[in-house]
Amino acid sequence: MGEIDVKAAVHAAIDYLKGLGELLPARGVRLEETEYDDSGFWLITLSTLDEAPELGSSLDLLIPPSRPAIHTQRRYRLFRIDARTGEVKSMKVRPLEMIE
Repeated sequence: MGEIDVKAAVHAAIDYLKGLGELLPARGVRLEETEYDDSGFWLITLSTLDEAPELGSSLDLLIPPSRPAIHTQRRYRLFRIDARTGEVKSMKVRPLEMIE
């Protein structure tokens, strides 16, 4: 049996993420990076949009606005996929590193 290609690895990561929908809602899924490592794994980075209400002033806590402000940010997740089987072996939250 041969190894899966990068497209199959990306689909495996997306399907895995969508399968966690009840626990981890995923909106705005976007492919960020792909990499094949020497040990036979695809490393696929996907990002999603997460929404969190913005915290305002203490006055806003006493008198809430009619519609709370929503802050949207991207979360990055790294998936490690076995290139022989296409099975997702792990998913980790990936912090961003600043480029100098």
